[in-house]
Amino acid sequence: MLRLYEILKTKMVPLLGVFLLFVFLVLPMTNDYLNDMQTPDPMFSYSQEEIVKIAENLGDEGRSHYIYSRVFMDILWPIVYACTFYMLLSMAFKDTKVMGVIVLPFVGMLLDFLENVIMMHQMNAYPNLNSTIINIGSAFTSLKWIVMVSVGIFIVIGIVFRLYGYINKAK
Repeated sequence: MLRLYEILKTKMVPLLGVFLLFVFLVLPMTNDYLNDMQTPDPMFSYSQEEIVKIAENLGDEGRSHYIYSRVFMDILWPIVYACTFYMLLSMAFKDTKVMGVIVLPFVGMLLDFLENVIMMHQMNAYPNLNSTIINIGSAFTSLKWIVMVSVGIFIVIGIVFRLYGYINKAK
């Protein structure tokens, strides 16, 4: 993991630029592309009934757009956010006893990938949805959100920790 840190360290500014580009341009464009329709991605969990309703509301064309956007967006976006959060955590917790938290963004990325593969499969299989697969996808989604909220909390704690260290050092 430290090797990855050394590689990404010199690319932190461009990486943050790509992250911000996604947040302020690409993600909103994707929502526009799907006509702001409800999708499972921002949900904490979901049931088969909710997925059926989403699939029905999207219609054939919307489901095709959803699948296409997942292929493009949900391969690139998780890589971008995982690398960005990894770098922020690495800088915040470098040389500390909790350095292990730096792997959490990649756990979140893996869970995101698994969630997306399942949802693409189910949208493609509609109307023949499988409740077991949907439940597994929902579990991946919930775990993803728990991990990513934890990452956000650790980033805030790390920044506060580092700022406190700099302030004390300056005294």
